[in-house]
Amino acid sequence: MNIARFVAAFAGILMLAFGHAASAQQLEFPFIGNWVDRMPDGTAMVTMISPYTVSFMAVNKNGDSNGPATTIQISASKYSEDVYMLTPTGALGEPMAIKVKDANTIYLQFKDRVPRTLRRQVEEQSDTPAHGHK
Repeated sequence: MNIARFVAAFAGILMLAFGHAASAQQLEFPFIGNWVDRMPDGTAMVTMISPYTVSFMAVNKNGDSNGPATTIQISASKYSEDVYMLTPTGALGEPMAIKVKDANTIYLQFKDRVPRTLRRQVEEQSDTPAHGHK
């Protein structure tokens, strides 16, 4: 299963489970959606952000999940023009900042760590694997 299909299925499950409509939130928080941080070795970290949760899921070179996603309940707030703070509302997680570069690129940063560049996950139109190799 490739990354795009897995993420789309997982996002659908989250929306059904939590039932939150994101359209108004997307205008207020443009980072809502599915994001991918590709690693040099071909693996990736998929980050799924909804208005009330952030889920992280590691995937292998084939785009298959390495295990269940870690989901953190969050509260989002605008810090400045293009920077947002995501604060955990439960016992799991740590605060993180998101800087929006453009509609398809964000920077995710945890305290005392190097920011990570994440690209918006787009659905693939064919059956080619996540990295475009057959």
